[in-house]
Amino acid sequence: MIEAAKKLRMIQTVGVGADGVDIDAAAERGIVVCSSVGLNAVPVAEHAMSLMLALAKNITRYDRTIRSEGWRMVPSTLVRKKTLGIVGLGSIGVEVTKRAKAFEMHVQAVKRRPSEELRSKLGLDFRRPGRPPTHPGGV
Repeated sequence: MIEAAKKLRMIQTVGVGADGVDIDAAAERGIVVCSSVGLNAVPVAEHAMSLMLALAKNITRYDRTIRSEGWRMVPSTLVRKKTLGIVGLGSIGVEVTKRAKAFEMHVQAVKRRPSEELRSKLGLDFRRPGRPPTHPGGV
């Protein structure tokens, strides 16, 4: 495709990486290759939170029960003060952390290069891979 596109000057990927692009061929022709790092972080983080809430509140079972039996209580749990583990604290992980903190969740993250600045800015704890999570209060 790169050879066929004689006037091509830039390739913009819709995801984080550029794995599907022949970077060397693009460079030989002076074509700039860009990715969309962080572009979808907020929508993906919101979706992740909505799925967490749907599981905690047992939304699927509530829906089934109401449709078949009418209004009845279905067991659910709070997310407030629960511990959330995030593996990989890139742009999506940061946005999930911000939303989890709004629910007063304790966030523990694994990141290749954890920083004190990020820890204090987000109010989270970093864990090393392979170490068991901890929860404030020993729970």
